[in-house]
Amino acid sequence: TALLPPKHRRQPRHPSEDPVITCFALAAQELMRRPDQFKVQEIKDVLWAFSRNGIRHPQLFRAMAEYIIGTEEDDSSARTMKEFNVQAVGNTAWAYARQAQLGSETTARFRGKTRLPFATGRLSHYMTLIADVGESTIHRLFDAVAEMDVRVFDKMKRLKPQDVSNTVWAFAIVGVQHTEFLQAVVSEMRRRSYTFSPQEI
Repeated sequence: TALLPPKHRRQPRHPSEDPVITCFALAAQELMRRPDQFKVQEIKDVLWAFSRNGIRHPQLFRAMAEYIIGTEEDDSSARTMKEFNVQAVGNTAWAYARQAQLGSETTARFRGKTRLPFATGRLSHYMTLIADVGESTIHRLFDAVAEMDVRVFDKMKRLKPQDVSNTVWAFAIVGVQHTEFLQAVVSEMRRRSYTFSPQEI
């Protein structure tokens, strides 16, 4: 259907009639139902696919954050991020940040159509993730990302320029500050900024 002009494409009357939306919904349903059966790479890929294709799913992203790092009340069953490789950590952070952006884009459509106040910019992204995932959970998730980059990945020395760029972008979009992470970023940029493409910088 992508080769057909829009006027010739069949438009579903309801989202449930859209085969693409149905596939994404079923993928989310199965991942939330039996996450233990998914490899870390597969969990990351599902989250990345939702965000890359502009599909919001707050329930999925909250469930996976709690599955990865545990709940505030009980983290004994958490899978932990230690199973994640460099790319999986960066792409997961990117996926959550993109979900925040998508939420902000949705609320922006109603700005001026209601008397309710709307936050803008990074505050809007942050407020979206608080509503979707929970403030404590999103802070603990991004703390785990920073800990992996700083402690496990040797202060980001094992990250490719694209991984550094994606992760820094995610922190900036979400508005979470982690001093040791930022110090590692500065150190790596001083050490090898010449290896970064203009887009990555």
